[in-house]
Amino acid sequence: MLLSMRWIIILLLLSAAVEAKVITEIFYNPSGEDNNFEYVEVKLNNLSGYSISDLASSDNLTLISYYEGNFSLIIEEGFNHSGISASIYSAGAAIGNNLNNDYDVLFLKDRNGTIIDVAYYHSDMGGNGNNKSLCAMDFSFIECDRNPGSEGETRNFTIKINEFLPDPEGDDAVNEWIELYNYGYEILDLEGVALIDNSGKEIFISSVNTNDTIIGPNGYLVVRMNNFSGFLNNEDFEKITLNGIDEVSYSGSREGLSWARFGEIWEKSVPSPGKENEQKSLDTKIKFGNLDLGRDKTARFGETIYVRFEVFRGDTTKKAVKVYIKGNQTVSKISSLNLDNRFVKNEFNLPVQIKDNCDKKFKAGNYFIVIEGLNEEIRKPIDVLNNKDCKEVEEIVATTNANKTVNLESGLSEKHLNTITGSVVYEATDVKAERAGIYFFCISLILLLIYLALSG
Repeated sequence: MLLSMRWIIILLLLSAAVEAKVITEIFYNPSGEDNNFEYVEVKLNNLSGYSISDLASSDNLTLISYYEGNFSLIIEEGFNHSGISASIYSAGAAIGNNLNNDYDVLFLKDRNGTIIDVAYYHSDMGGNGNNKSLCAMDFSFIECDRNPGSEGETRNFTIKINEFLPDPEGDDAVNEWIELYNYGYEILDLEGVALIDNSGKEIFISSVNTNDTIIGPNGYLVVRMNNFSGFLNNEDFEKITLNGIDEVSYSGSREGLSWARFGEIWEKSVPSPGKENEQKSLDTKIKFGNLDLGRDKTARFGETIYVRFEVFRGDTTKKAVKVYIKGNQTVSKISSLNLDNRFVKNEFNLPVQIKDNCDKKFKAGNYFIVIEGLNEEIRKPIDVLNNKDCKEVEEIVATTNANKTVNLESGLSEKHLNTITGSVVYEATDVKAERAGIYFFCISLILLLIYLALSG
């Protein structure tokens, strides 16, 4: 079981109070037997009168061998320290009450009993039975290759926080994420690297919350919260620290928008997890395409035309888009659809049925095709001519009713084209009468043939 949040905050405060990180490496869980193999590296070469303690016990340090260098190694009795260029100090049979394999806290005290450094670790940071150590990175530790007595184990991580989504649409705890970017030239393994929020909560990078802990040059790594709630605040001040490597602070957020880095400037943006940030407009845009007026290239009362247009639903809660034709009065039925996804460009080809005007209620002439919705409205002029044939008509809706609201499915991409088509078919009464006469003649002929066959 990990330490309580209260303990973590206290330890962070203690760590911040010391002038510099003195404990630089912890080898707490060797692969195999722990006794006589564990050690703690300290960036001081003289620990005379010093003591080291964990949460259970304290040990006074005894000099084994002195080395004129920068480091000392605190070891257990029986540890093989040959070939190590550092001062060697023994803590006795065990360091503290043995270095715990789950978690532990180490306190290094000088000869006056003053705490000069505090080191907190747990197994999620790495170094757990894989023959690797934990190395100091500012106020935390990361997994590293063992290198006792040398400064080379502290790695230079070319990683920065690049984007994060604090208030996603839907469940925050499930859908929140933080994106990291490697601006260097080396492949890095971020296993065990910690993300820490302003309250002291920690998330450790692992295969549980990201697809791969490895991040290559110019690569991105997305760390998801995976039901870890309360990490990214939506409204109040928040600060996110990447294991002392990088940090970012913000206040406030907007649902569905990320905070993205552009140079040294942070802006609310369209989320782009796992790829380069792109400064897109958050405004809604509607744009006309070509009109489909049929073979005669005209629009007439009683006909159906097709209106092609593009829609980019920006940062708005509105969803509905309507298309119709009007002048002083509306002279068509209203075709409508709903856009469920924001920040996605879609293309539509929507049928608009012009009223038949057989009662001469409207005048032929100049009208406008109107597209309205999402707090926007655009118009395009169109000439509507009189009907060619104003005999009684019967509407047969083939595929799409012009008054039907079409709900778009989620998951559309920017490259995806949604084309909505439909047609309204008209059939005059004289055509129907002609077809009925043919049917009657055929039936009569069949009955006559049957009669002749039976009578013969």
